[in-house]
Amino acid sequence: MIPRLLVAALALAVACKNPRTQSSRQEIARVNDERIFLDELEREIRRGQIEGVPPTTPEAAMSREDRRRLLDTMIDRKLLLQEAQRVKIFVPITQSERLFNRLKDDFPADEFNQEMETRGLSPMELKQSLHDRLVVAKLLQDQVYDRIYVKDDEIGEYYKTHTDVGRVGERVHCAQIVQKTEADMAKVRGEIVAGMPFEEAATRYSTAPERDKGGDLGWFEKKVMPPFMEDACFLLKDGELSKVISSEHGFHLFKLLARKPEETLPIERVRDKIEQKLKQERAEKDELAFLAGLKKKAQIVVDEDVLARGR
Repeated sequence: MIPRLLVAALALAVACKNPRTQSSRQEIARVNDERIFLDELEREIRRGQIEGVPPTTPEAAMSREDRRRLLDTMIDRKLLLQEAQRVKIFVPITQSERLFNRLKDDFPADEFNQEMETRGLSPMELKQSLHDRLVVAKLLQDQVYDRIYVKDDEIGEYYKTHTDVGRVGERVHCAQIVQKTEADMAKVRGEIVAGMPFEEAATRYSTAPERDKGGDLGWFEKKVMPPFMEDACFLLKDGELSKVISSEHGFHLFKLLARKPEETLPIERVRDKIEQKLKQERAEKDELAFLAGLKKKAQIVVDEDVLARGR
């Protein structure tokens, strides 16, 4: 299970050590025996976009409330990293290296380095940030998500009270042939009407990707395929051939292979789906409760005067 609420909030980079001595820096918060400095908060504001979490407002325009929310995120991260260290969570450094490389590959050439320089962030600092994120993710996986268990009676109760969970709409099983011109498609349709199997015609003439499967589009419900396909296929009778239909992709010919009416699947068919949904709902509550438990045991002090003065 992938962490969502907390890890999404913790996506901002970890504040790095400042070359100035700690005695010359303004302390803005203390989390147990670790301190957070004002310059770390200001650097945190500047570096979010590298990891895909841009600040909601420019640094200079951030309100005290916005800065406090960001500081609270930093405090939460400190608590989680401290707990990870206490329970000896280990993540190989190679994992953060791979994540760093994937992140770098998401940027156009040279733009990544320019963005890093603009935000005053070094590769080492970003790699440390990514590693901390992975550590937090593993902590939550081990201490929260892996401990979530959904009972059979909970799944049964959900199935009874959420009647739509097993409902499947009317479905059709269709095949198609695509041609570039209406004239070419009319010829293909004529060959099929004359006796050529649709699957053979699709393999021989279609330009669509599913040509190698005889044009088979598989089963689908309404509101899944483009409207022109849906309108054509759901109006056909079993085995019926459509008229030639045009779209921006070319000219189409459809055949209805089979149809299934709307039905409600038995609980055995949707059990895994229900279990996953219940686990996700439980995870959101349990991960917040886990963090609340850490806060309850921690000593956290925030200097509101330094926060108010900002820079």
